[in-house]
Amino acid sequence: MAEISVRQEEVNLLSRLDRIPITRSIIGIMLLLAFVWIIEAFDIGVVGQVVLVLKKIWNLSPGDVGLLGTSSTIGVVIGVYFAGRLIDKFGRKKVLMWGVAWFTFFTLIGALFPNLYWVVATRFIAGLGEGAVFPLPYLMISEFVGAKRRGALASSANAILCAAYVLPSLVGAWALAAFPLEIAWRVPFIAGGIPIFVVFAIAKWLPESPRWLLEQGRAQEVHELVVDSQNKPEKIVTLN
Repeated sequence: MAEISVRQEEVNLLSRLDRIPITRSIIGIMLLLAFVWIIEAFDIGVVGQVVLVLKKIWNLSPGDVGLLGTSSTIGVVIGVYFAGRLIDKFGRKKVLMWGVAWFTFFTLIGALFPNLYWVVATRFIAGLGEGAVFPLPYLMISEFVGAKRRGALASSANAILCAAYVLPSLVGAWALAAFPLEIAWRVPFIAGGIPIFVVFAIAKWLPESPRWLLEQGRAQEVHELVVDSQNKPEKIVTLN
């Protein structure tokens, strides 16, 4: 009987989660997740700008260019493959925090090494973190937003992600115009590493996924989240 009661409570909480309105808190969560996507899109696209400069100043062979160009992609593929296990075991928030810290840190230190193989290594390692983070905004949007507005918010966030791929080109063009080549190739890496500070925002303002909490048997925390979201006198945002 106790197990049946627990199951009923979980079903009730899931049903109430799907009816939670779009409040300022939900919009804030979505904006934070969208910003994560922006910095990840920048990080993934940054090597395309760097390789053009390094090819010229380091006299890279076609093989070297291919190695540098694919190093982060290989890391992303491996990171995505193992992301699901990490996310289910440690939670969405924790993997997101560590993933963002991981890829921004290794992007930042990539600017320190005037050696092709060190740059390749840091891009590959950064790619592992990018892969771990990549599915999380999609997943967390689907788990925080009610069924009625889920599609609209997911598509809006995805549009932000696609637009963010333009940023590396803009930063790369500015760096080439403002600095000599020996410095210009480092600027995109530095720009990609600075957002490591968003980890503190994630830690402070992003709650753990209520659906993951339910899977861990932490129904009381979900109950408090649902009650707070439904009873808090907070402006409801209407999405047409």
